[in-house]
Amino acid sequence: MTTLPSDPDALYVLIEPLFGPLNEPGADFAALRARLPAAKSTTKRFAKRTTLEGALVVTGAAVFDRGVELAEGAALVVLGDLTITGGLLAPPQGYSLVVVGGMLVVDRAHTAGDVIAFGGVRAEAWWGSGNDCSTYAPWLEAKTYVASEDRGDVFGERRVGETFEGAQGLAAVRERLGVSDARSVESLRGFVGLSVAPKRAAPKAKAGEVEAMRAELEAAWALPTRREKVMAMRAAYAKIGKRRVPEFGELLVERMLAKRASGEDWSIQDELELLATLGRADLLVGLPAEVVAGWEGWMEGLIARARESR
Repeated sequence: MTTLPSDPDALYVLIEPLFGPLNEPGADFAALRARLPAAKSTTKRFAKRTTLEGALVVTGAAVFDRGVELAEGAALVVLGDLTITGGLLAPPQGYSLVVVGGMLVVDRAHTAGDVIAFGGVRAEAWWGSGNDCSTYAPWLEAKTYVASEDRGDVFGERRVGETFEGAQGLAAVRERLGVSDARSVESLRGFVGLSVAPKRAAPKAKAGEVEAMRAELEAAWALPTRREKVMAMRAAYAKIGKRRVPEFGELLVERMLAKRASGEDWSIQDELELLATLGRADLLVGLPAEVVAGWEGWMEGLIARARESR
């Protein structure tokens, strides 16, 4: 393998085969690292606070001087060492991916996504919250390690000062580390030491843009096979996530209602997370109970995230 894709979904497809071997006892991190391209003897420095909304691939080492925050669905791949002065923050509900070919060094970190650090992890504080994802490294060295009960982190060796795990650990860490709400992005930014990102004004819909998107989604839903539907809707949702026009929220509710009316087993995760991204707390609160059945545990965090996005 000589190159890596620059699309987050393509990167995940490429990295996904590594998760099986990484979960096996005695995972050989060195052998698995060899499946990725070798790192170049270069260093890329990011002097400003960095927010990633798509994918970033660094072919050598990377240094972030003022921290890095990953948006939902973002991916960061560094083939050499990754050094972060300040914090690393991935969204508390949404998925993200961080892959480091060498060592990952950071002051404080919080992630609910997947992290693979083939050269080990060194941090003052490392917090992995639950999202059916894991951190994988041959070793972890940290003063403080936090993991929720459904976090399946895999470390060959732990050199940790204090550990907080499970529900009791989460309650303790809120008091000890000053995190008032473990589902709040603002609260977690404070924990990792990132300055609050300036909020962008919500973009206004262009003439005919909402109706054009409605037609695209309806055409996607009308496709003959489930696979075709999913692929076409994901392409449309990528546009919605990029544009972040609040008026697209009603279109997402329409898709959820259509899924419900179909009588088939459809996930509404993409629609719920996009509503949060668009800052449409009003629509999340107003969803019928039968539509969000099975997702009740997510709603509080999504609504909080939507309110922070406004």
